[in-house]
Formats: sequence, C-alpha cells, structure tokens
Amino acid sequence: MPRANVLSRHELEQWLAQELRVDGVADYCPNGLQVEGSDTISHLVTGVTASMDFLEAAVAEGADAVLVHHGWFWKSDDPRVVGMLRRRLAYAIAHNLNVFAYHLPLDTHPVWGNNAQLARVLGLVPTLNEQSRQPLTLDAGGLIWQGEPDEPLTVGEFVARVEKRLERTPLWVGNPDAPLERVVWCTGGAQGYMQQAI
Repeated sequence: MPRANVLSRHELEQWLAQELRVDGVADYCPNGLQVEGSDTISHLVTGVTASMDFLEAAVAEGADAVLVHHGWFWKSDDPRVVGMLRRRLAYAIAHNLNVFAYHLPLDTHPVWGNNAQLARVLGLVPTLNEQSRQPLTLDAGGLIWQGEPDEPLTVGEFVARVEKRLERTPLWVGNPDAPLERVVWCTGGAQGYMQQAI
C-alpha cells in the first residue's frame, strides 16, 4: 500500500543539512548521507547508533532511510571496509537503505539538539546570548551549554531529579544541601572542558 508522504532522498538531505546547520560544524565524521539507498523515502526511522540491531529493526519496520547520531567513517577509524563495518554496509546496501548521520550538529542544535533536549528533560533553562538569543556556550563549537534550574533546588534535589528523569544513578560529588545555582552540561565527550566549566 503506497504511503501518502513521500519525498526524494535529495530533498531530505538538503532539508536536514539546512535545518541542522551542517556547513557551520567541524566534526570527526561526515555529516549527512553516508550510504545512498532508494531514491524516494516514505518511512524514516531514527536512532542513536547505526548498529546492526538498529538497521535490522528499521528494515523490519519498512524503513527507506535511517537517521542516526552515531554513523560511520570516523576520522580515527581503520579506513578498510572489513568486519563489523562491512556487515553493516552490506546490509544497508542489500536493503536499499539510506543512512543519514549527524553527529555534532545533533548535539548543538538549539531546538532539536541533544543539549536542548537534555535541558528540557532535566528542567534546565539555558543562558542565552543577548545578541543572538541562542544558547550561550563555553566553547566555540557550541557543545558546552550553561544555565540554571527552572526552580530553586539543592544539589541533592537535582541529583534525585536526574536519577528519576534519566532512569539512571548519576555520579556526583558535593554537598547535597548546597543550593544549585548554575549548571554546565554537554551531551558529548567534554572531559577537556571540566576546568573551564568550574
């Protein structure tokens, strides 16, 4: 049965590149279309990583395309198409599946990005740049956000909120009764920015 909403691979690629501001992001991997599949797309499945389990689940759902945060072809990877990468590529090609991947653009986007969504889930209000009205970041790439809680909280209350809303126990250090005034967060690897955040 044909689906009502169909667009071309090129239309989706162009729209994503514009909306996610791909041209303005220096990254460790190619952002955008990583594997070319069918010319038209009527069913897109999203996920975090283009793993074999994810690809199989997407194909089982009838996907023409997948959109992920962690794709393939990282700059430090072995450039040979062997092992796990070969199996994943062969599967995507055999099923005519378009693979779109956006790494840092999906961390930094001010509305749809991982930092924006983490702020929403945890009740954090990002500090905005006065001129641009975009989130004020601690780094040039826009990965390290800062802000404050949406209501007065102690450190202990915020830890409990993180545990409940993310369904995982956070690692934390400090006085649980201290007031929480400012928060700095990053959805990617930001270990090198710890001193700057402090």
